[in-house]
Amino acid sequence: MEKIRKINYVNEVYDQLNAMICCGEISEGMRIPSEMALAKEMNVSRPVVREALQRLRAEHKIITYQGTGSFCANPLNYENELDEGGDNITEDDFREFQEFRAAVEYGAVQQAAENRTEEDLRVIKSHLDGMLQMPPEDYSVETYSREDEAFHYAIYLATHNSLMIDAYTAVRPRIYRVLSYLNRHKGAAGISGDFHQLLFDYIVKKQPCQAARLIKSHDEYNRARVAEYQKMAVEKE
Repeated sequence: MEKIRKINYVNEVYDQLNAMICCGEISEGMRIPSEMALAKEMNVSRPVVREALQRLRAEHKIITYQGTGSFCANPLNYENELDEGGDNITEDDFREFQEFRAAVEYGAVQQAAENRTEEDLRVIKSHLDGMLQMPPEDYSVETYSREDEAFHYAIYLATHNSLMIDAYTAVRPRIYRVLSYLNRHKGAAGISGDFHQLLFDYIVKKQPCQAARLIKSHDEYNRARVAEYQKMAVEKE
């Protein structure tokens, strides 16, 4: 007769969440439910959930940003930095980048979805293809980031609003610098490609509100992973 083994609830929660991440049911950039929500749904205590999440966090499968929550992450973003990576950026660089996006680009993607022409879509799609069709073995931070930045510039052109276009044109080099920092890891192209494809689809379908919500959600995840990059950089020093 075998002994009855006590169930390790932390392992059970960890295994279930880890399996959902590994199979893609929870994909990179998706927000993880709160500890309270997970505890209620999985019928365990919050300390059990907290410990399981900490294990996933230690493996870089999730990241947490205070005030925003936890997101599914990609371990490749933290383990395989490319030798050709772009310049480092400061917290202020990234804060200003996100504040500019919030103030200008959220509105720009909505206007682009409403005002775009077929020629605008052709130009945006050409830069999207430049990102999506790059073979993983030929991934180049510079090439990918140039297409990334040109994709966003094409969205501003699609607004047909000269003030918005001028505002973006004035900061293009600074935008490129931040994008090259975000794209400097081997795992970066995965979620970036999915994001840009979905953003393009919303513009094609003239769904401005969905486009603005998407870019806001993507920025929240970027804020969390940049904070993690910079934390790790400090720990290496």
